[in-house]
Amino acid sequence: MYFRIADRGIANGRVEATTIARERILEEWTSYCASHRVRPRLDGENYETVARIATGFGGKIRCGKGRSGQVGAGMVRAGLGGVAAKIAMDSGAQPLHQKDGTHYIKPIQLMLAGFSKFDPAVEKKLAAHPDLPRYGVARGNRKRSSEKQKAVGDLVNVAFYWLLRIGEYTTKQQVRKGKKKRRKLKT
Repeated sequence: MYFRIADRGIANGRVEATTIARERILEEWTSYCASHRVRPRLDGENYETVARIATGFGGKIRCGKGRSGQVGAGMVRAGLGGVAAKIAMDSGAQPLHQKDGTHYIKPIQLMLAGFSKFDPAVEKKLAAHPDLPRYGVARGNRKRSSEKQKAVGDLVNVAFYWLLRIGEYTTKQQVRKGKKKRRKLKT
């Protein structure tokens, strides 16, 4: 009974999309290791082999598939992290990590750092437009709005300003006569 409860907790701890992506990467890892005649758990392999197989697989992930082309260093890190987590859960060993168990072995660290240098800069985007809470409240406060619509408008406002980090969502660019000015939104 306890094992079933624990297994349900493990399964519920992952989002379905993450689980599918992890299963796909693990299939690729298993196939990659088989093509190099290495066991997927890397048990019994020397340091050089582990480093070479792991970095080679990182290069394979970096190439991407089909039209998508090259993927970012974060995707490579996530793929190797999924492989490392699977090996650790299956065997308790962490062959891709240094003895401290926290950091990847040096060749993997250097590969990821090199990939990061050539990745395009991250472009920050707002998750929601700053006018969203004002719109939600205005819609909820119309004369013909139902109680449900009023509650939804209020909840949109609460979610926007309370659940999200205020500093990132309360300013917006306003262009006047060729100059950009930042102004605080009023609610």
